[in-house]
Amino acid sequence: MRRRRILTLALSLLVLILAAAGLFAWRFPLFTGNLVLGSFRALPAGLRGSPTAWSVARQLLLWQYRDKMPEEVKKAKQGRFGREKEFLIVALGDSTTRGVQISAVNAWPFQLQQRITRSVRGGVRVVNAGIPGETAPQGYRRLERDVLSLKPDLVIVGYLINDSRSFGVDATGRPRVLIEYDDYLAAFAKIFAALKEAGIPVLVFTCHPLQPAFFHGQPEEIQIVQNMMLAARLDGLRNLCQQWQVPLADTFAAIQADPDQADLYLRDGMHLNEVGHRRVAEWIQQKWLEIFWPAWRDRQPE
Repeated sequence: MRRRRILTLALSLLVLILAAAGLFAWRFPLFTGNLVLGSFRALPAGLRGSPTAWSVARQLLLWQYRDKMPEEVKKAKQGRFGREKEFLIVALGDSTTRGVQISAVNAWPFQLQQRITRSVRGGVRVVNAGIPGETAPQGYRRLERDVLSLKPDLVIVGYLINDSRSFGVDATGRPRVLIEYDDYLAAFAKIFAALKEAGIPVLVFTCHPLQPAFFHGQPEEIQIVQNMMLAARLDGLRNLCQQWQVPLADTFAAIQADPDQADLYLRDGMHLNEVGHRRVAEWIQQKWLEIFWPAWRDRQPE
């Protein structure tokens, strides 16, 4: 009984701390990730692994953007981005796309824009439509508002880590997850179908593997199940891309292939740092040049 009261009190304090972080988000959005995620990581390992603690943290990150479209999407809708002779890319995803505790110019969408602009003739604009904490089903629900309405020339989609978030197993041995495997793949299939119907090409990138620092202090069971969820969803996504003939920038495999460098790309075992965002931009640029640039080049006037 005493243990239960302590756990209840700890969770109540967590809610208050994270609620304060959420309030700060409206005025000071750059601090939000640090406050929410820092509070979450400061919890004892037992609480940090609970579904309630993670759900509260994730919902507070989402609350920052509740009923708000990403700032770059808003600017694009207001016509502040010119479209004449411009290849428009919209990047749809979670914190791997939006960036956490880094400025917008250091996130991979802007880095990609800079790299492409320097390497080819013709204007390119990349709109960052990422929202921290988001999952693929949530991304699909705002596809019309934040993506299709902009009539982009290409959409780059990346969801994996939040959709794979697990909390060990329940009493029956079944993994406890936020997003079920079938729901994850169904959301991607809906995104592919909607973009195909609109005649908009799509490129998927596979985010990145989690590193040991993310699991610091958590039970081994959590680590094992988490990695199983990541692997299963990643395999399913790769197969789905083959079925839909959607090109894939396998950033996950690129990082996994060089494990000695992986820690250099992540700030906390989960979120990309500035070096990681630059590398992701480089890998995606290679795919863009290989698959999409030839057709765009041929459309340019002499």
